[in-house]
Amino acid sequence: MKHTVLVTGSSRGIGAGIARRFAQEGHRVAIHYRAEEAQARALYDELASEGCSVMLVSGDIAREDEVKQSVSRVRERFGFIDVLVNNAGIALPTQLVTDTTLADWNRVMETNVTGMFLVTNAV
Repeated sequence: MKHTVLVTGSSRGIGAGIARRFAQEGHRVAIHYRAEEAQARALYDELASEGCSVMLVSGDIAREDEVKQSVSRVRERFGFIDVLVNNAGIALPTQLVTDTTLADWNRVMETNVTGMFLVTNAV
């Protein structure tokens, strides 16, 4: 039996590779992105043209309302989410920690830690 898979941060890089692999193996895949719509759309188009069952879903994983909306859209389209890949994440700017602002630090923590919690909780 094939599964429904949500891969956060799957518009490019490792996330795109994970989404591509699941889709090409016949699973239903939700390609998630926050800002890279063109890259997410290109991956969607590629996989859809191969006959894969995919959808696009966007949102900031650090915002609970956007997470709930994204998960709800996946469920409306594919039903139960069987597999969650918490791939989305950001890095601190390339600089010394002593030069990092609290705002930069908070954004990383909100995305990488709180975002993972919010998505897991919603799924």
